[in-house]
Amino acid sequence: MTAAEAWEGITTTARVLLAVAGTVHGGSLFAFATLLLFRKRIPHVDEVGLVRVYRAWGGGLGLTLGLYWLALGLTWPGAHNPGATTLLGRFAIPMNPATDLGGVQLGLLFAYWVNYVALEIWTLEPCRLLDRDGVVTDPAAYARTARQVTTHLAVNAALFNAALVVSVL
Repeated sequence: MTAAEAWEGITTTARVLLAVAGTVHGGSLFAFATLLLFRKRIPHVDEVGLVRVYRAWGGGLGLTLGLYWLALGLTWPGAHNPGATTLLGRFAIPMNPATDLGGVQLGLLFAYWVNYVALEIWTLEPCRLLDRDGVVTDPAAYARTARQVTTHLAVNAALFNAALVVSVL
């Protein structure tokens, strides 16, 4: 097996991983954002329970996002800079949206990542503090915080899924 054949196998596997990780991550964000947005219209849905399930799935979101970034890094050279001969050239970000939307995709993913960090640190932390040991200490404050989580999560879902759409255009 030559190095080129081995690299082709790696990039094929990475493309599959990119599709699976992107679908699971983006689908999870979309599902949780939709459930939280429409929680008042769905009978027997408790916002405390929804936020708890979202927080419990945090490890899955982190794993799929990490796998997505890894696969994106492995597939980037072939998708955006196939003729580049230097390492720096292979990972260059295309800046011409008329011919390649890779720069737009990375911009959306960067905005998503910044927003995701803000969601984890500043928006979800008050939920964690108000929900200790399965007991919500202040239901009114928790409801306000859950509304903030809903808005923030909807923005995250829109950014990540927009990056997925741009990646296939």
